[in-house]
Amino acid sequence: MFNRSFYSHPTYGGSPYSPKMNCAWLISTKPGSVIQLSFKEFEVEKERHCGYDYLDIHNGNSSSSPRLGKLCGQVLPRQFVSTGNQLYLRFVTDDTTQKKGFIAEYKRKKKFSN
Repeated sequence: MFNRSFYSHPTYGGSPYSPKMNCAWLISTKPGSVIQLSFKEFEVEKERHCGYDYLDIHNGNSSSSPRLGKLCGQVLPRQFVSTGNQLYLRFVTDDTTQKKGFIAEYKRKKKFSN
């Protein structure tokens, strides 16, 4: 299976993410597969309800798909696994505090049936 990485923003490591970002990624793979998403680094402005800067993860192809998580803070998040062959991620930032961002990695896995 393949491993792919992506960054929260183009200048990751050199400067913090920008204010007022609204970025989305749709990760798709072959039908009959699932996606395993993990994080190598994670540093996003922390707020109790992740209301300022956050990464939303949805189990499907849009923000209306079931939410798997809404992430912020500096703790490395747990691994997420889709139930189908798509994951939708949306990274939103406000206009005040900016942090380092994140590095995510995903891989395709064969879907096992019972």
